[in-house]
Amino acid sequence: MHNGILKARGRRREENDPDRFLQRRGDRFHYYRRVPKELRDLDGRGAFVRRALDTTDQLKARTSRDLHEAADNALCLLLCWAKTQTLREFASSALSSAKRHQCSSIGPSQTSSSPSRWTP
Repeated sequence: MHNGILKARGRRREENDPDRFLQRRGDRFHYYRRVPKELRDLDGRGAFVRRALDTTDQLKARTSRDLHEAADNALCLLLCWAKTQTLREFASSALSSAKRHQCSSIGPSQTSSSPSRWTP
């Protein structure tokens, strides 16, 4: 029983929580969500996102939350893709630079007889 309680507190519980990312401040609802640490440098919104949903009705707040959640999920995917592409471009650039450096340090007679260790 104790293990079941601990498991229920894990990150996956929010998927089934009908009020996930909703926070009540006074009588109004707000969308409140953590920005993943890996994306904070690209996101620019800080550690948390908070948006006033301008409603006191829980059903309207859930509908509005669903729209914000979908938009944030799409943004997260886009930022993850951009970060991956940036890393790939950096690696490709570093590899090209290393190839140029290696080729410039080898004399003309050595380049034709020795096979290249670098493969794209």
